[in-house]
Amino acid sequence: MRTYSIHGCGGFVEASSSLVKSRKAADTKFDYSHITVEHRTVDGLVKDRTQCAPNGYYFIPVYDKGSFVIAINGSEGWSWDPEKVPVVVDDTGCNQNEDINFRFTGFTISGRVVGAVDYLLKNIIPGKYKLRASHPDLKVEVRGSTEVELGFENSVIDDIFFIPGYELRGKIKKPYWEDDSILG
Repeated sequence: MRTYSIHGCGGFVEASSSLVKSRKAADTKFDYSHITVEHRTVDGLVKDRTQCAPNGYYFIPVYDKGSFVIAINGSEGWSWDPEKVPVVVDDTGCNQNEDINFRFTGFTISGRVVGAVDYLLKNIIPGKYKLRASHPDLKVEVRGSTEVELGFENSVIDDIFFIPGYELRGKIKKPYWEDDSILG
């Protein structure tokens, strides 16, 4: 009679300290039950997946020994650190029974520059921002308010920047009332 050992990979999904600090009392409570964690082969094939508990805890049973990847699969536009973790399952368990934790670090702001290209600003924490677009040789026309308030969700901005079809670069800065250092 052959016996089988079932090991498992588990840990927590949690918000980064920056997101926790930016949360307002009126914002919805963190609920991670819509987030899934996947057990994948090193080639990316999904072997198993599980949903997180509302508090962010997850556990995936692993039936085979070897090298695998544990990856987070959350809402579109959310940023994670890390997005995936290589694991080894052996007689000592999954990565020697260490928790595999994922940190939710930010949302996405996106929109279009009419006549040019779309833009996508990733890993943005909630707050007030002032968007600005510029080009060294072209005039960018602004139609509407460039002030944006990001809550605890991704945001798509109305068409406010207009330019004929040329390359355009932009950047996001910390809220204008704090300072002018670049976020990323």
